[in-house]
Amino acid sequence: MSLQVTQNGINSKEELINNKQRYGIKGKQLLEAETTSDARSLIGAGNKNLIINGNFDIWQRGTSFSNNDEYTADRWNFRFEGSGSSITKHADGLRLEKALGANQWAFVGQIFESDNTRHLNGKTVTISAKVKGETINKVRFVIGVEPVKDDWHAITSPDYQFASEPFTISTSEFTEISFTIQLPQLSTDFTIASIIDLRDSFSTTDGDAVIIKSVQLEEGNNTTEIEQRSIGEELKLCQRYFQKSYASDVNPGTIATEGQIKEQAVRNNNTRTNGIAFNSRMRIIPTGTIYSPSTGASGMVNNGSDIVGSIAGINESRIRIIVIDTGVNTNAAAYQYTVDAEI
Repeated sequence: MSLQVTQNGINSKEELINNKQRYGIKGKQLLEAETTSDARSLIGAGNKNLIINGNFDIWQRGTSFSNNDEYTADRWNFRFEGSGSSITKHADGLRLEKALGANQWAFVGQIFESDNTRHLNGKTVTISAKVKGETINKVRFVIGVEPVKDDWHAITSPDYQFASEPFTISTSEFTEISFTIQLPQLSTDFTIASIIDLRDSFSTTDGDAVIIKSVQLEEGNNTTEIEQRSIGEELKLCQRYFQKSYASDVNPGTIATEGQIKEQAVRNNNTRTNGIAFNSRMRIIPTGTIYSPSTGASGMVNNGSDIVGSIAGINESRIRIIVIDTGVNTNAAAYQYTVDAEI
């Protein structure tokens, strides 16, 4: 005699969701998550925020900027039309000011390495930020996509551009804003840029300015809490693109000996020094600048007095050789440096 037992299939996920165990609201949301991206967002894992320095904690280059096409807070590029626009460090984040006048605009944006965004091809992404106006009460997001690897045109003149409608923001407290789009499906490498934008078409108040913080770009169509990284983690991410020998709160070109590189006197004979290893490996071979610690002058090494110096060898990991014009072998050679590998 044979015995056959038939049992209907069980949906284990539904059983867990319907189970009366005390797994809490977040636990229920995690069980109901449809994608791994949604699950990572719920538990705060997996480097969900593609923005680096989204809280504007790292300012290696300085704290006040007024030049067009300039990097300001680390990883953030500043562009504007006309004159009178500026970016400054603010106690709450980054302050962006647009000049008054017809056809005036100013924006701050970040360009992403193609290797870090390849997985987003054809996917939905959401950008979010907290913004407070000083006099202006409208801003917008713009996302650009350029079908070329690591191309800065993504921030200025991309093949694909997605702009939100202007958001009305408070002038008394921070307003959280977000913008969701579906990226194009491309068959080549591509570069994404995200922008926070002020335009004269939004407002014509003299000295239009906003304070920005908590910027996040993530996969999916939901805005989640901003990913929290330690200052050390954030700085290391930034140093892939820019590093300096100066102390963290000292601007490049300042008269300063803290952090200076000082070669032994014997190294100065025949005008060559050993160079220095970087804090972390950079994105590409960077552009390097050296400064005298004694005067802050660029292109100078202090060798008892300032003499002309230049970088003769450099790679992603170190400055290999500093060349000194007419070095004095009885004096040490001291210098500060910056290295830049931005997109």
